Amino acid sequence: MTVGTTEPDGREYLLGRIDDHLPVIASFKVAATVAPKPQWEVVFEHLPTWYRSIPLVGRFQVNSQFYKENGSYRDWIGVFPATIDDCTTAIHWIYAATCFEQIIEGEKFLACEFADIPIGNYRLGYFASHLNCLVGLSKVFQIVDQP
Repeated sequence: MTVGTTEPDGREYLLGRIDDHLPVIASFKVAATVAPKPQWEVVFEHLPTWYRSIPLVGRFQVNSQFYKENGSYRDWIGVFPATIDDCTTAIHWIYAATCFEQIIEGEKFLACEFADIPIGNYRLGYFASHLNCLVGLSKVFQIVDQP
């Protein structure tokens, strides 16, 4: 900090310099628990590379407690570009209520089907209408032409 004075005629005079900062050295040991991995309310099964000529079938499981508290017949599953710009506008979508049930090795899955998806990289997403947001999102998968 610089200390000075100003004369009535506007001239400034330096009176001195005051420094109130001393070097500080410290060592810290921080212990914290690892944050839990975020869990989606809807979990999609991995989708391999898919051929454009075959209708896309995606399977997913819904947390039953989520559906009891926040589920709706207006929830929908959408096909989104790999880089989602707007989660309310999907390339294709269907209501979750129209999905069909499959039992695989004793576990209940819901399956959705989409046709005519162009070549590209996509994700499936579950949109909860009561929460107005995505509550499940698949990993990126690719649609290609059949060789």
